[in-house]
Amino acid sequence: MRDDIEARARRHFTPPFRFVSGYIWDANGEMVADDHVIGEDPPQPDAVLRVRGWGRMKYEKESEALYDAVGRAIAEALTRGWELRGGGDGGGA
Repeated sequence: MRDDIEARARRHFTPPFRFVSGYIWDANGEMVADDHVIGEDPPQPDAVLRVRGWGRMKYEKESEALYDAVGRAIAEALTRGWELRGGGDGGGA
């Protein structure tokens, strides 16, 4: 079941991705994430990026699980990229 959700989540965005002025965009110009976390309600003091795509996903079957899968995929990709570039574990709290 989770594999199906993750495959569907991957179909929502197309690599390669690029970062431009606080936004992450996919190859088709779809916004994947942004840095507009200030003013969120409830406040998210440790947030760096906000996952986008809910407007398109919310009408699909198991939409919340689909959205969560996109967030997990972004986190996993960041971790892999960081490790490849010698970023270590980040020394988080």
